[in-house]
Amino acid sequence: NISTASTIRADGIQHWVGKAPSPSNGKWPKRALGAAQKRDRSKWSCYVQLKSTAQKKGRTVKAKLSTFEPFAKLPGPSLLVVFRLHTDGEPKRGYVIPIFGKNLARVLLRLRQAESKRDFDLASKNISFDYRSKGHEFQLTAEGLRDALQKAVGDDPTAYVAEKQRQLRELGYEDAELVGQYTFKVDKEGQLARIWLGLEPINASGLSVFDARFGIPIPYSGQLFDDLDQIKMTPPSVGVWRVSMKGPDVLDEAAVFEVEAHVAPPELGGPIALLKHQDFTIVIEKDGLQFETEHVFGNALRPLDRWCTLLRGLGPVALLCRPKCSFRPLSVRRRRGFSNPVLNAVGADCRSR
Repeated sequence: NISTASTIRADGIQHWVGKAPSPSNGKWPKRALGAAQKRDRSKWSCYVQLKSTAQKKGRTVKAKLSTFEPFAKLPGPSLLVVFRLHTDGEPKRGYVIPIFGKNLARVLLRLRQAESKRDFDLASKNISFDYRSKGHEFQLTAEGLRDALQKAVGDDPTAYVAEKQRQLRELGYEDAELVGQYTFKVDKEGQLARIWLGLEPINASGLSVFDARFGIPIPYSGQLFDDLDQIKMTPPSVGVWRVSMKGPDVLDEAAVFEVEAHVAPPELGGPIALLKHQDFTIVIEKDGLQFETEHVFGNALRPLDRWCTLLRGLGPVALLCRPKCSFRPLSVRRRRGFSNPVLNAVGADCRSR
C-alpha cells in the first residue's frame, strides 16, 4: 500500500497525506471519501509524499520541514513522488526521490541546524529537492510508477529497511558521537603531556559533554557520565616499537620486547613518548627515560620463556628502542563548533614497513 494523496493545480504545488491502494489496476489511485483502506500485511509497504508541479522553469519541489521530519523518519522506505504536468494539467513525466542516503542526510542536517539554534518553528521552513538529479524518472503510467518504486527500494525491502534504520542512527556521527570539553588546572610543568599520555587522570567535575551530530554540538542530556569521577586519556597509538635490553656483557643475549608506542604533541612539553608493554611502561623524557613495572609479578601467570626474557630485561641493561613504523607528530587544533582548542588524535599516522 502507498500512503499518498494529492491536489493537482497548474499554478502551484500542494499536498496532503492520505491513504490509497497501490496502482495495480492501471489507473491512478483515487481516495474515496470516507472509505477505509485495508493494508495487505503480506506485502511490503512504503510511505509516499506526492507532489505535482506545472511550472515551466525550475526543477525543484519544496516541502514543509515540519511535515517532512516525521515522514523521513518513518521506519520503512520514504519516497517523494513528483508528477510533472503540462500547464493544462495533462501528465508529462514522473520522478521518485528516495529519502535515503544523501537525501536523508540532508533532512537530518536541516533538523540538526534548527535544533542547535532552538528554532522549532519548522512549519515556516522548507526543504527543496531537485527531482531531476535526485530522482528516478518514469513514465506517468501505473506500470511506470510501480517499476520506479521498485527501482528506488530494490529487490530486498528488508535489507533496505535495515539500512535505513542504520542511517537514521548513524548519519552525521562519522567523526564523533559524543564530544567532551573539560576545564582543569595545570599545577606543574609537563603535566599536560602526562595527562595526554594517560599517565595522570583529571577531575571530571569540569566536564561538559555534547552530542556532535554533523559536527554541530548540542548539550548531552543522558546519564552516561553521572557517576564519572575522573577521566583518564587513552592516547593514540603510533604503532609497535621493538625494545631491546642488553646487559654489560656483549655476549649476553638481548631481551627483546614489542611495545605499543604513544607520543605527545611537542607543544605540550613534558614527556615525549610512552612505550607500553603488558609487564612494564617506559616514559621517554627529553633528558632521559623512566622505567616502571606493571602490577605485582608474583600475581600473574607467565610462560617460562616469557619469565626468562622479562628477568633478563630487569637486570642492569642498556636500552635500545627502534620504531617499526613511521609517524607524523601530533598537533593541537580547534574542533568546529567549539571555542577552545582540543588535542588532535587524528595526527598520528602509522605505516607498516
